[in-house]
Amino acid sequence: MAAPKKTVGPKSDKLWSDAIRIAALEAAGKGKPKKLRAAATKLVNMAVKGDLAAMKEMGDRLEGKPVQGVAVGGPDGGAIEIEYLSLRESVRRLLSMVELASQDQPPPT
Repeated sequence: MAAPKKTVGPKSDKLWSDAIRIAALEAAGKGKPKKLRAAATKLVNMAVKGDLAAMKEMGDRLEGKPVQGVAVGGPDGGAIEIEYLSLRESVRRLLSMVELASQDQPPPT
């Protein structure tokens, strides 16, 4: 039996974009590119008049959506400690972890 079809995720998120794209291509194919231009002009005019949703839409379309920031920190939100090792010490520790992993033991912390 086939797995159920996904209703969320990258592909389903594009349903609205796909529908708009199809409608735009159909309108242009029927010799009505002026309607598309009118819709774009209306969006710009709305943004100029202070419509925040129109401004956001223009920004998202022209510059892409902003990337979500991710905070990184050490234990309890403190600084991340960095320990510089020689190549010899790095290899020694790596081999030790490989040996422990092969014995199904957790690596030392």
